[in-house]
Amino acid sequence: MKNKLLLVLTIFSVCSAAYAVEDEVKTVDFDGVKTHRANYTKDAWGTDYVYNSAASPPTLISRGSDRVAGGTGLAADITLEIPNEQITATVQGVIWNNGVPWSGTAVVEINEPDGTGLLTQATTSMVPGDNGGFTLSSVPLGIRSITVYEPVKGAGNLHTSGPFIFPVDRNNTAVTIQASGL
Repeated sequence: MKNKLLLVLTIFSVCSAAYAVEDEVKTVDFDGVKTHRANYTKDAWGTDYVYNSAASPPTLISRGSDRVAGGTGLAADITLEIPNEQITATVQGVIWNNGVPWSGTAVVEINEPDGTGLLTQATTSMVPGDNGGFTLSSVPLGIRSITVYEPVKGAGNLHTSGPFIFPVDRNNTAVTIQASGL
């Protein structure tokens, strides 16, 4: 994801050809090659990019040479839509219990940071016919954890397994959970 975002931000720098080497950027213009520290938060005119995560799909905007919304020519806004596949994924998994797929009822909860230092959760329920399989959609990329509650979360919970920590770094991330005692 970092490399893709670096590429996107490099493409946004329309005033000069640029390529990134770690945290260093070499730009080529009429005065030759220059090396400087990379600042991927600003566009070619030194203005912060505008990231709109509420848009569907999310957008990254450079306000152009005039640094204000709108404009024409070099002053026109440059808007990049970031496909949801680049920032979220579907997580599919199987829960194994003592060497066989889980065959009971359970709640699978995925935990992710909410940006304020707390966690937010998304859940899905499993029934005996699922053969231990579960799917969670629209999971933001990053390090996540899964907790399994049998048969339900909260009152009536007989057993909790996890959290199991794993990376979500691409769509259709596969997770195998080796639980015991469910």
